[in-house]
Amino acid sequence: MRDKEDLSPEDLARVEEYLNSTIHQTDRGEFKFWRLMGVLSVVLIAFGALAMYVAIETGVWNSGRWL
Repeated sequence: MRDKEDLSPEDLARVEEYLNSTIHQTDRGEFKFWRLMGVLSVVLIAFGALAMYVAIETGVWNSGRWL
């Protein structure tokens, strides 16, 4: 990567103008930790239930009980 000393003041001004333009700025929403944990929990439970269903249907789990 180039150092700032390698660029002329005009180039630095153009770089700053480019980076500060509105097209390069994105409004981001607030990070929702508990929503992420909820989605991960639902996915984990769904995959666990699917694995249990497959185990019962293929006869790996012979008892047929869920717990």
